[in-house]
Amino acid sequence: MTTPIEFAPPNYENPFYETIPESVKNLLGTAGSASMVRLPEEVPAQNPELRSFLEDHIVGQRPAIEAIVQAVSRVNVRTDDRPIASMLFLGPTGTGKTEVTKVLHKALETEGITANRVHLDCSQLGLYHEASAFLLGSPAGYLGHGNTSFFSPAKFAAKGSKNVTILVLDELEKASDALPQVLLPALEEGAVTLKNGMVTSFANTIVIATSNVGAQEMSAAVRPNFGFSPSSGPAEKTSQMVESAALAGLKQRFQHMPEFLGRFTDTIVFMPHGEAELLQILDLAIADKNEHFRENHGVEICLTSKARHHILRRITPERHLGARPLKQAIRDMVEWPFSGYLSAGHLQGGKRLIACLEDELNGSAGTPQESRLAFFVADAPDLAQYATKPLLQIAAAPHEGDTTIIPDVQVEPERSDLA
Repeated sequence: MTTPIEFAPPNYENPFYETIPESVKNLLGTAGSASMVRLPEEVPAQNPELRSFLEDHIVGQRPAIEAIVQAVSRVNVRTDDRPIASMLFLGPTGTGKTEVTKVLHKALETEGITANRVHLDCSQLGLYHEASAFLLGSPAGYLGHGNTSFFSPAKFAAKGSKNVTILVLDELEKASDALPQVLLPALEEGAVTLKNGMVTSFANTIVIATSNVGAQEMSAAVRPNFGFSPSSGPAEKTSQMVESAALAGLKQRFQHMPEFLGRFTDTIVFMPHGEAELLQILDLAIADKNEHFRENHGVEICLTSKARHHILRRITPERHLGARPLKQAIRDMVEWPFSGYLSAGHLQGGKRLIACLEDELNGSAGTPQESRLAFFVADAPDLAQYATKPLLQIAAAPHEGDTTIIPDVQVEPERSDLA
């Protein structure tokens, strides 16, 4: 980092004055040059609180964090009515593209900014005429003319206000061409005119479109194929393969509308998560659930290191789906036993449920298929401050004050029709 240099008052005998470039002297004049201070070459970090929040809640995906921080930082220097940012999130399924939009919403509210998140599932817009009517409304004289359209001004933050709208266009590639055509003026001019004549402003909107285009090619780079081992080359090579497949698929899908892709300010490719990142996602999910458990029941759950890795092993066959199978594994292996013990009266306010592997108890080393989780309950005085919401008449624990192993709870197998 270059140390700031403060130049002395205009004194032709002062050697520092001679270091000012002649072009700067002509631009500023003698008086301006006298007070000139050289700034550091490295631009100071912007929005450190926002950046810190995003880094704490988003695992990996550094380019997405940087793009969001830069977009929010540009709000005060904009000179047009275009959206605050318009981003394309590409990448395999389960890499957190939609989750990032939820984290951004929460981050803005944490910063004291009133924000609303408007979500659109683009798979619902497969037919052109239906998509156009849904987005902009029906023309006068047509059925549904008086109905509220999706791009109604009431859903979006008004121009000049301090509010922000996050518009999420999920699975953009599945929409008909009506959506890109409607978005063209929104991304370029910052406004859309509805069929009823009303104008919706996008000046205070962050537009984020997600897409899985090139999913088959991206998956081939990160999962086993026909019994062979998965791609085991350098992570950098795998990332390049994923990025190339995503960008190629995107250009192929919108090859007849290249101007549409040019309207987006950022195109970011999300990379698959490795084992270390999946463990972080698991920890974040457990922490989020513990926040709910503490507030509502005065209890929480902790996992040993071996228990955490055991949960990851259960999703190994579906690793090409990213972090998505992890949610179901947490539900089946953690939430269901937790709710069973809670309902049976084994857990009360001020208790902590601890999950470990049975192998840790007897020192054996069973195979991943044979291993199973064992649960303990222990006193947690630090949780006693939380109020609990009664579920059933809860009986006292068998050995109050002692660490007690909890019997297995029989959980009904998951029904496929509830997925």
